[in-house]
Amino acid sequence: GQKSFFAKKYLNLTGMRYPGTGRKTTAVKAGMDYYAVFNHWHDCMLDFKLYMDVMDEKFEKKNGRPAKDEYEMVDFMFGSFNPYSVWKSDVYWLLKHFKYK
Repeated sequence: GQKSFFAKKYLNLTGMRYPGTGRKTTAVKAGMDYYAVFNHWHDCMLDFKLYMDVMDEKFEKKNGRPAKDEYEMVDFMFGSFNPYSVWKSDVYWLLKHFKYK
């Protein structure tokens, strides 16, 4: 039941910001408040994968090991990717209720 202006207008399903220098992106430009604008929703998902690869590297560099699970990675990303506690609780709920096969 949640609606997102950025998902509809920018095809930005994950809330990606347009990156500065140093990270590859599939976004075509920055929109309002520097949210990334994509030509297709699939490009947004590819961009999120590029972002997650960077986050994996940062986690391993900081901790000397890969994240033990998705919850540890969400905790690591909290604040930098999204500073709102509702995001963290929503992602925890998704992880608990979604079984990837």
